[in-house]
Amino acid sequence: MKCSIIQDLFVPYVSGTCSSDTMSEVEAHIQTCTKCREKLAAMQQRVAENLRASDSEKVNVFKIMKRQIFKRNVITAVIAGILAIGLVAAVGSYVFLHDTAIAYETGLVKIEKRYTNVFKDGNQALHIISADFDNRAAYTVTVLDVTSSKKTFCRYATNRIVERNGENVNVIYMLFSETISTRWSKSASDDFTRIFQPQPDEEPYVRTEVYYLNASLEEYREITKIKDANEFDGKRRNATLIWSGDIE
Repeated sequence: MKCSIIQDLFVPYVSGTCSSDTMSEVEAHIQTCTKCREKLAAMQQRVAENLRASDSEKVNVFKIMKRQIFKRNVITAVIAGILAIGLVAAVGSYVFLHDTAIAYETGLVKIEKRYTNVFKDGNQALHIISADFDNRAAYTVTVLDVTSSKKTFCRYATNRIVERNGENVNVIYMLFSETISTRWSKSASDDFTRIFQPQPDEEPYVRTEVYYLNASLEEYREITKIKDANEFDGKRRNATLIWSGDIE
């Protein structure tokens, strides 16, 4: 068989798609034909090199895909972690820090009037007299202390001096707040909170009235912004009087 015909059979021979008879004829021919044998060997070498290059490319592609998948998984895990931390922080903040006003009920608030000795420093700040300050000039002032029968998160209080029927009245609005966490607690509040302490050199107020606001915290904050004494005094219509008395 002529070399040209044999060489046309090289491609199906190398790819293994030719018949067994054709394969036998090619192999018989290259045993005696050096030129065709060399051409076939060169073709087989090129095919082998192409296959190796293809396999290497596949391996590189696999490695790239593997790195991309790993990177994507890491990014996904980081994002999921951040979201989880954010969710935990948001829930914790809501449970432990988001407070709402406690509605007034009988026995919720206990207020006691007492006297204490203080001294006033150069900044006009009042300090309770202790053993360290026995040599200070003392003032006796009246304080009102308030406790709650419930576990509370915070105590809010604001006051104005109003004139009512020619008499000065110190009007105090207050309320307690709670969070979900304090709502779970059945113990009473251990906070002993001072809500009123006049300066020792001020003219004593004739009367002090403490009201528990029937309002939300948002409404309370709006009340604290009121400048007009009469408007402030009018808010007691939406409050419960819980203590009144003279402050000496």
